[in-house]
Amino acid sequence: MASLWLAVAMAGAQAPVLGIVDAEAPDSGGAKTRPPISQPSEGDQAPAVAGEPTASAEPPPPLWVELYSEGTHSSHENDNTSGFLDVKLGKRFGQTLPFDVYLKARAFRDQADFFWNNLAQAGAGFRVTLTKPVTLSFFAQATTGNYFRTGSETQGMQGLQTRIDRERAALNRVQADYQSLGTQVFTEKFTIMDTATTRAEINKLWNSLDTALTNRYQGGLAALDGKIDSLESAKDSLRAAMDSLALIPAGTQTEYQAGLIFQYGWGAPVNDASGPLFAFPWRFWGDVYSDCIYQAQRRHVQTRHGGDAYSDSLVSLDNLIVYANPDVGILLMDGRAGSAAAYVTAYAWFDTHRDWWNNLAMAGPGVRWQPWPALDFLVTAEYLWGRYYGRARAEEPLPYARAFSDVRIGANFWYGVGL
Repeated sequence: MASLWLAVAMAGAQAPVLGIVDAEAPDSGGAKTRPPISQPSEGDQAPAVAGEPTASAEPPPPLWVELYSEGTHSSHENDNTSGFLDVKLGKRFGQTLPFDVYLKARAFRDQADFFWNNLAQAGAGFRVTLTKPVTLSFFAQATTGNYFRTGSETQGMQGLQTRIDRERAALNRVQADYQSLGTQVFTEKFTIMDTATTRAEINKLWNSLDTALTNRYQGGLAALDGKIDSLESAKDSLRAAMDSLALIPAGTQTEYQAGLIFQYGWGAPVNDASGPLFAFPWRFWGDVYSDCIYQAQRRHVQTRHGGDAYSDSLVSLDNLIVYANPDVGILLMDGRAGSAAAYVTAYAWFDTHRDWWNNLAMAGPGVRWQPWPALDFLVTAEYLWGRYYGRARAEEPLPYARAFSDVRIGANFWYGVGL
């Protein structure tokens, strides 16, 4: 899998950084659907010349389509590549205060097979743009879907238990044969003692039988016992992980989200088709994205209520997640050959559920490149220093050191029609 968005597309579509996936991960930030990357804000548009006739406004199209995809390869996530694809089909009402109603589908995928990053959903929602050119929007949506890795952990548990049972049956058979042969040896010994055979011959025969018994069965018993111990250890480890998570998916997942999205950018590329092939404006450039989203999940899981049997349960997870990502830097190049910028970036997550992958901050330098001015496709490379806040639930402890560094290679793509 190359870039994140290509990975998602090829797959048909993880907590945790291992699970940190940008914005629209099911268990981290919210609906990160940016406006066109290179579109100038309303404040940057040239005013009409006085006395010049203005064209009549065209009627809005009956429907609009929006596609956004984002992917990241992170060295901190054990070289994990994760990403998502989000597609919306909607209808816009009003122009002064645009109100959109939409249907949507989205899919998440990663290479580490974290179930929270391997999910397909579909649903409906609405959004209203409250202010412009500093964009502040409110949205609410409901989606339902399934995990690509549904029940894989519980199936693994069942497979382990089957192997353990099979090895135990083999061990019991060997032990039964051992006891049977031992009884036969003792019977043979007492039979020999009733004859005129000397005691030395009796002892010689006994030692020979005892050696044969030991060589034949003791090695097999030890090997089978060691295999069972190994399987039991694997089972205990898997069961402990499942019990601590209590979130292993076993069926459908339903999610309700509502929140605010804020975005503002300045110094964006001009993307003038008639401009020079290469231009080096060296102007101040920046972009700020933030969201605050309430998320309510209803997830079918496999839980153990005593013993080894797992049954279906419904887990409710309510969370308020705040996410922010400011970028500030210099636009180095801006022409028909593409645009490039060097910048300093920061990421911050905070949630009320105390998920460790949603409670950290990162910052560092980066570069971004938009190879085709007419296409809202970006490639980024960043070196980040980060730190977890230390907010983690006892049943889901932080598996990493509090401080870390990360190399993140990302790509994102936006395309819209009728917006």
